[in-house]
Amino acid sequence: MRKRTLTEFDIKKAIREAGDSKKDVMLLAGGNLSLRIQTQKGLCTTWTLRWTRDHQAHKKSLGTYPEISLSDARSKAAIYMSEIEQGRDPFKKIEAEKADAKAEKERLQRTFRVVALEWHEQHKTKNSSEKHIKNTVQRLEKYPFKEFGNQPVSDLKNQDFKALYHRIEAEGHITTAHIVSQICNMVMDYAKLSGYVKENVANGLAGTLKKVPEKHHPCIMDPHKYGVLLNKLDAYDGEPSMRTAMSIMPYVFVRANELLQARWREIDFEKALWTIPAERMKNRRIHIVPLSRQVLGLLREIQKVNGNREMVFYSKRARKPPFCISDNGMNKVLTKALKELGFVGENEETTDIHGMRATASTFLNGELSFPRDWIEKQLSHVEGNAVRAAYNHAEYLNPDQRPRMMQVWADYLDKLKSEARSDRKPTGPADGNKQ
Repeated sequence: MRKRTLTEFDIKKAIREAGDSKKDVMLLAGGNLSLRIQTQKGLCTTWTLRWTRDHQAHKKSLGTYPEISLSDARSKAAIYMSEIEQGRDPFKKIEAEKADAKAEKERLQRTFRVVALEWHEQHKTKNSSEKHIKNTVQRLEKYPFKEFGNQPVSDLKNQDFKALYHRIEAEGHITTAHIVSQICNMVMDYAKLSGYVKENVANGLAGTLKKVPEKHHPCIMDPHKYGVLLNKLDAYDGEPSMRTAMSIMPYVFVRANELLQARWREIDFEKALWTIPAERMKNRRIHIVPLSRQVLGLLREIQKVNGNREMVFYSKRARKPPFCISDNGMNKVLTKALKELGFVGENEETTDIHGMRATASTFLNGELSFPRDWIEKQLSHVEGNAVRAAYNHAEYLNPDQRPRMMQVWADYLDKLKSEARSDRKPTGPADGNKQ
């Protein structure tokens, strides 16, 4: 008697009965093909092809019913069995095609934007300042993301980056072009190391850009004028935090944000030292500032106002952490003082907050004749000579080194202020001794 062939009607009937009985069923469809009906986690119907090769049993799923109909399942089974009987494995090709399709999908999804943000998240460190992190993302958003952010990173060419950099340069932003090229180069280096691209096509393009022009901060080199300015800043009658910061800045000549974001826990009144943590420094190195008697006095005065706050120069106007006065506000006070003194104009010496560092460096190197190493350490400059830097780890904190230099400097500034008030010309270092 001829065996009855499985039909669609048989399958649907078996599914209903399996659902009612909650028992699994196996239906033979011929040609090594079967349909397994499972009921444990809801009804699941799967086509399975079984065969034997070299005395080993093999099986492969061909999909589910009714997504794959009975006739389609039989057609697939016939094709596969024909390949198998000829000694070939048809499923290797299928698996390779699936892997290729998956890889291509991932490649298309791995855009420059995705890779750049992945790089940024993995490479920002606890020492990265919020400002640096914010600036990096903003530059990515403003430049490369707009140009080719949605393109697969593996599709980008050398010319894509070159055109971007030169467009920024043509807009007059030479420094920005160099910074963006550095960022893109790091992103593409990461992409190469991650296996997303075979080579970094953004590498070596900075040399095609114009050199970054040297930036010279304006500074006052006339001692008498500097004394006049310092008196004007001391007379500021605004917010106590701002008044104190403006008075302290010339004495310590650190960078504006390093001063304004000072915490009380960083100040050691007993040792007369201020230790700025690495995460707040531009060069990411701890910086120790010896404090003169004048600075200690000013800090004790502002401590009466802000001693119960975390920030030395706390400001109630600040709307977000770190809740201190801003360097922008500081520059506004300085600019106003310069204008009122008439120190603004083509033939006039002027300055900005950063320029105070240049003024201090000039006077300390020149008239006061202190050792260059002490001054550079006080300015927190990174040694440019790699060999010299490797051997020079000295902090110069012996009493007769930087601490003395900072006290002599503070006394010298007080002398300039005193002579400016009496309208006398400067006569020399406050202690009468040069180094």
